[in-house]
Amino acid sequence: GSKYTPSYISPPAGYKKDHIDGAYTVTGTKTSKAYYTPNTYTLSFHPNGGSVSPTSKNIVFGDYYGEMPTPILKGHSFNGWFTKASGGAEVSDTTIYTTAGNTTVYAHWTPNAYKVTYDYMTNGGTSASKESASVIYNNAIDLSVTANKEGWMFVGWNTNPDATTGLSSLKISDEDVTLYAIFKKDLTATFVDGLNKTTNTITETIYN
Repeated sequence: GSKYTPSYISPPAGYKKDHIDGAYTVTGTKTSKAYYTPNTYTLSFHPNGGSVSPTSKNIVFGDYYGEMPTPILKGHSFNGWFTKASGGAEVSDTTIYTTAGNTTVYAHWTPNAYKVTYDYMTNGGTSASKESASVIYNNAIDLSVTANKEGWMFVGWNTNPDATTGLSSLKISDEDVTLYAIFKKDLTATFVDGLNKTTNTITETIYN
């Protein structure tokens, strides 16, 4: 027989050479086995506007993605990790890693909705054209809603129940908000000086 030393063929994608059966003397049909080890790659986590820790992990080709961090973005709910910043396929801890190289997954988000309460009663109001609303994070709150209080003029809405002015604009933050109806009334007093036959009128504005 002749001495035969087997050699590698190119490893499949995602694998590297490990070892191969040693040299031997061929006296008949002989099978040689080559062994390959799956590569380890870097999986990066892109928070897509939020924050995340850790920002990457090692992952073995052919293994599950395994545990991944949960990112945070103010005013949003996390929808999962995806292969593209917009669209793409979702990956989870039970997804098998089949990319023969380093890769990045992207956080996807849904903006939260928060409740706006129009409190017309705290300052003595009797009704409002709207009592509550659901507003998406960072969107403008509707300040055109009106409130009624008999004998008083409606000024506007404010987050401070003791305010004397209404807000001109307000965006919802990452929590529910209560707006208070602000009212005003003008009080007029007239003083008559009988001796000099003169009158003096004083007007004062009171609130809430």
